[in-house]
Amino acid sequence: MRWRVLLPASALALLLGLLYLPVVRDLWLVWETDLTYSHGFLIPPVAAYVVWSKRGLLSGTPVRPSFWGAGPLAGGLFLLLLQA
Repeated sequence: MRWRVLLPASALALLLGLLYLPVVRDLWLVWETDLTYSHGFLIPPVAAYVVWSKRGLLSGTPVRPSFWGAGPLAGGLFLLLLQA
């Protein structure tokens, strides 16, 4: 049961990662060069810590697939591809 959820979620995460790679690269450059946004480097580790500290609560959450997010996700991907 777990692999039926984990495999598609991993594939979707990889696809989104590849699509957003140019955005992340530009974001990294802004964080490096503009002191106003230099705190951006702290956001991913802090977010990872929060998820790790709540892992017990998150693992107990039931997985209930829903198609309510498919429309906004498809629309966002379409807009992203239009910009490329």
